Amino acid sequence: MSREANKVLFNNSKARQYLSHCIDQKKQSGMNYKSLSLAIGKSPAYIYQYLVLGSPKHLPEDIRYKIAQILHCDQEKLTDLPILSSSQGKLNKEHLSVIIRVVEEWLKDNSFYIDPQTKAEHIIAN
Repeated sequence: MSREANKVLFNNSKARQYLSHCIDQKKQSGMNYKSLSLAIGKSPAYIYQYLVLGSPKHLPEDIRYKIAQILHCDQEKLTDLPILSSSQGKLNKEHLSVIIRVVEEWLKDNSFYIDPQTKAEHIIAN
């Protein structure tokens, strides 16, 4: 078993488990955290940091797309966030609550603040 396989995945999410599994499936061809990180145009530690340290919290869509192309895996399984396809139509309450939570986390992490009154006005307007 490789050193990478011995690492505990951050919060053990399904997306992280799936990515780790996909990388393991490609080990015969020399794929590892570092080589995948470099192949997607990131620093050598990017995939390790995502899987083990939890940073970033979620892989951006463009990164998930690149990983799916390289590993020949399902892009939708590389995220724990609900994905709304055009065939599904409207957002349901679960999707909306997850989107709001992720946006609020991003705003907080990036030192943005929206007062409750302005937030309510934006929600009502849309």
